Amino acid sequence: MTDVARRTHCTQLNSRPNDANISRQRTRPRPGRSAGEPHGFGLDFVVRPPTEVRVGSSISPAVTLQVRTVRRGSSAAGASQNLHHYFVVVSLLQLYEDGDVDHASPGILAGKQLADTIHAPDHANFTLNSPDILGYVSFPNLVIRSPGTYRLRISLMKIGSSRGSKFLHSEDSGLILAL
Repeated sequence: MTDVARRTHCTQLNSRPNDANISRQRTRPRPGRSAGEPHGFGLDFVVRPPTEVRVGSSISPAVTLQVRTVRRGSSAAGASQNLHHYFVVVSLLQLYEDGDVDHASPGILAGKQLADTIHAPDHANFTLNSPDILGYVSFPNLVIRSPGTYRLRISLMKIGSSRGSKFLHSEDSGLILAL
């Protein structure tokens, strides 16, 4: 993960194992997909956004996630040969006082990049915790431009040859209060 550390300006990054202490709250179920349907991929936060940010200031360090396979019998080795077919997009969900959740208005989330490709891990400089990890994505210098309560939604997509892109999976951050 040395490459991740360089991109996020951190001296050390450790991914957390999935356990009951990590909240995985969903704002709403994805259309057309039951909760138990396997999607083949997972996203895990390696560097989470802070719970409070100053409006107009960059979120630092860069929000970083690892991408992994989750289907039985599949391996990252097979999927990693086609990493150029996948991309990840970050969007912003706004939480309102009445409990409603909706995509934030355009322009509230800004940054150097709001989409990223999956970067293969640098095998020479770090050891994978799991053979299922494909790589990582990073979103440096994200900025929330309006006060409110938000979540980041990170969505994994696959580029099809003639059918455009296909949604595969998303992961939401914890609550972010922009002051």
